[in-house]
Amino acid sequence: KNLGYKPYWERWVNVLSSEEDRQLLHKLFNKYVPSCILMILEGIVDGRQGEKLKAIVPQTNLNLVSQLCYMLDALLAIRTSGEAASEKDAKGGGLGIGATTLEAYFLLALYWSLGAALVEDSRVKFDAHVKKLAQLTDVPGPGPVAGPGEIPSHYPTLYEYSFDGARLKWVPWSDKIPTYEHQAGKKFHEILVPTVDTVRNT
Repeated sequence: KNLGYKPYWERWVNVLSSEEDRQLLHKLFNKYVPSCILMILEGIVDGRQGEKLKAIVPQTNLNLVSQLCYMLDALLAIRTSGEAASEKDAKGGGLGIGATTLEAYFLLALYWSLGAALVEDSRVKFDAHVKKLAQLTDVPGPGPVAGPGEIPSHYPTLYEYSFDGARLKWVPWSDKIPTYEHQAGKKFHEILVPTVDTVRNT
């Protein structure tokens, strides 16, 4: 507890082979994480005391950062396994993705780690805070129109989007819902109708 969460982050990021990737991730971490943790756990925004955000389960700063690292592990493993298309701004070596795409993955991980356990009202406040920190171009319009270095705004929060590494676009979760096909032989308790939440949480 006395050491805080930074040693955990340092240990995780130092495993990466590319110095460039480490520097980019450190920059993103410092841009978003300390401010978001202060807002969530202490209610402090821009040095002013406010109300703590409400979560469905109690969390510590170390818990939040460890979740962020696990999310980044999962997302970047998917990216580097060949699922995603090669990117124009890649510098080569390491993760092989550029700064703007890495930030998109980082934001996705941030929302589903630090922001995952927040209740609905607190999610709205968290989303507004992150977008203020991001200072990225706002792109209105339905569907996957925003790319790396941009924030989609057709839906009110970024919780409604997933970053698709293959298309390099923010895609609404609602676009990923498969068509429901009823199977007459299934018992009632075996039926699962796909929704935004079933897609988002599986």
